[in-house]
Amino acid sequence: MKAQNSKCIKRIHKGSVPLCLCASVPRLWAFSLIEVNLAILVIALGLLALFALFPLGLRESEMGIIDTHEAMFADHVLSSMEGNALAITNWSTWINMMAFINGVESGIYPIDPIYGYGWSRTALADAINFPTNAVDRYLRYKLTILDYGARKTAELRVKSGKYGDFDRDAHVYLTEFIYFGM
Repeated sequence: MKAQNSKCIKRIHKGSVPLCLCASVPRLWAFSLIEVNLAILVIALGLLALFALFPLGLRESEMGIIDTHEAMFADHVLSSMEGNALAITNWSTWINMMAFINGVESGIYPIDPIYGYGWSRTALADAINFPTNAVDRYLRYKLTILDYGARKTAELRVKSGKYGDFDRDAHVYLTEFIYFGM
């Protein structure tokens, strides 16, 4: 859009193109105050919604770290128990539950032997710090070993933190031990 203004102070000729210095420049286009306020409101609402997502993202990130620690602990314990079970070659040791538990739990850090329950095949431990260099990352676990003769099942329930409802919130990990009679 070309604006025409007839009130020129003076005309300057530069080369073959005349230039005009005008006293008043016509208004071509601009935003009103209402339009500017509406644009600020829309941007503010968008930023507010975006900032509301940050705490949710941080909480989900923390839950992912907790789930990873629980899975690492369960993998460590159950894999070690499987390795120890493979080392049992005597059938009398396999069918004697107390000897089996002693065999599969030997040397597994940080699992404590199942004491205090009369060797009942279930143990609920106090909070442990796993991995060892983690700060304030405590795990509670409950280990249950079920006997089915040549096949035994280990169920490991793991819950992060020192407090909370263990029976409802714990994650469950399972493995089976089968006697191959080597």
